[in-house]
Amino acid sequence: MSSIDEAVFVAKEADYAIICIGEGHYAEKPGDLNRELSLPKEQQDLIQVVSNATKENGGGGEEI
Repeated sequence: MSSIDEAVFVAKEADYAIICIGEGHYAEKPGDLNRELSLPKEQQDLIQVVSNATKENGGGGEEI
């Protein structure tokens, strides 16, 4: 079972899901902000599937 599959399994049973995400390692020191500041696709996918799982469970599935 992949980590995303595990997160979806747990989210389906939970009332709330809190997902901790962040920028890549390139933003670790001053002056390295000349790259794209979007979240990595894997993190965006994780947010989407967990949100969908909480909606299926009757939760709001809201993204903040």
